[in-house]
Amino acid sequence: MTIVYRSDYDPKDSDEGGLDAVGLSSMGEYLAQLYLPGFLERHRRPRFLTLAVIGLSIKADVENIVGNKEYPTTFWEAYEWVIVTGLISSKDTTIKNLPSSDKAKAAMAQNKPLSADRYLVTPSVFGFHGVYKFLLKNLGLESHDLPGEFSQKLLHAWALDQKIPGFIDMSGDGTSERKELIKIIAETIQEGHVARSWNYRGWEFVYRNFHPLKLGSREKEVISSLLLNEPIRKEVFSFLNSKKGQKYLTDTSSTQRQFLTDLNKESSGNLKQTLDVILCYERFARSLNDIFYDALVELSENSIGLTSKEIAERIELKNKDFSAQLHRHYGDAYKAIHAHSDINISTRFDIFVKFEQVFTASDCIDAVLTHHLLIQQNKSTGAKNPWVFDVQGRWMVRASYAHRDQSAHDDSLVNLYRLGVLRLFYEDIGLINA
Repeated sequence: MTIVYRSDYDPKDSDEGGLDAVGLSSMGEYLAQLYLPGFLERHRRPRFLTLAVIGLSIKADVENIVGNKEYPTTFWEAYEWVIVTGLISSKDTTIKNLPSSDKAKAAMAQNKPLSADRYLVTPSVFGFHGVYKFLLKNLGLESHDLPGEFSQKLLHAWALDQKIPGFIDMSGDGTSERKELIKIIAETIQEGHVARSWNYRGWEFVYRNFHPLKLGSREKEVISSLLLNEPIRKEVFSFLNSKKGQKYLTDTSSTQRQFLTDLNKESSGNLKQTLDVILCYERFARSLNDIFYDALVELSENSIGLTSKEIAERIELKNKDFSAQLHRHYGDAYKAIHAHSDINISTRFDIFVKFEQVFTASDCIDAVLTHHLLIQQNKSTGAKNPWVFDVQGRWMVRASYAHRDQSAHDDSLVNLYRLGVLRLFYEDIGLINA
C-alpha cells in the first residue's frame, strides 16, 4: 500500500496527475469490485476489520466525554494514533502493513507523540478505518459510522479470544482497560496529540490484544462467515479452497491472468460474465498501454520530436501489427462487455470508442496520443498537463516524463485484481469456508 503523508510530496496533487496515462484504471477497479465485492487493492490484513469494529464500539462513549465542542482532531484520527502508538511502542518487528509506521517510529525516536503532522496526509482515506470502510459496510460491520448488523458478533468473538469479556460486557477482565482507552482517546482529541507518553504501561494491553497478525480462532470464523455471505465472493473463495485454487495462494510466481483464467473455467453466471469481460478488457488494456509507452520510449530518445509516421515505423519493429491487434482486442472486449448484464460497464468503456475504427499504423499513434491528451484534460481531480504534446506535426515528450523502459508486449494484466490481497487474507485466516 502506498502511504501518503501530510508532510511529504503527494504526486496525485501534481499538475500531471497520477500514472494512469490512458485511462485504464477506472474500468479495472470497477470490474474488480464486480468479481470480488468489497475488496480494495489497499487491503492487507483482516485484523483491521476487527480494530475498526472495536473503534465503533467505543466511539459514542468517547464523544460523550468530549461533548459538543468541536476539535480539529476527529475520533478516528485519535483512535488510530492511539492504537498505532500502542503497537509501535512494542518495537515488534513482525508488525507489518500498519499505517504510518515509519513516521510513528520516527516520532518515537524523537519522543514526540503522534499527531496530525506525524501521521497520514489523509487519514480518512489511508488510515485503517478509511481503507477498510467499504469492506466494513459490505460485510455489515458498519452502517453510517455506527456499528453494523454483525459488528457485535465480531466484537464478541474477539473479546472471548483475548479473554477480556469485560471489554464488551462491562464486567470481568478488560473493563478497566476499556475505560482507560476511552479516556485516552477523548484526551487525545482534546489535546490534538496522543495523550500518553511512549513508555506508558497501558500500551501493553493494546499490543497484546490489537496486534494486526494475531487473530483468534473465533474471530477468524466470524470474518470467514461474513466474507461468504455474498454469493459471487463465495464462489471465488470456493475456488481458492479447492486443490486447483490453493496453488495460487502459495505459488507467488503464478500470474493474475492464470488465476482468473482458471477461476473462469470453474465459475458460472454473473461471475463468469465478469471474468470474461476482465480477461478481454485486459488484452485491450495491455495493447493500448504498450502502444502508448512504446511511443513514449521513442520520443524520449529523440529530442527534436517525431512524426506519428516515424513513431509507428519504430514501434512496428518491436510490436508488429500493433494497430490491428488494438482493433481486434477492442472488438473482443466490446463483445464481452455488451454480453454482460451490468450496463454500467459499457458506459465506462465508452471513453475508448475511437478504437473501434481500423487505423493505419501512423493514425493509430495519433489516436493513442490524442486519447492521452483527452484523459489528462478530464481527470477527476481537474485538468492535468499532458505528458506529450504536438508541435507542428511532431510529437514531443515533456522532460519529466522521458521513459526508457520497454513495454511488456505480453498478456500480463495492466490492472490489479486482488490476488495479492487474497493471499494475505488466507495467510492470516486460513481456508475461508463455512
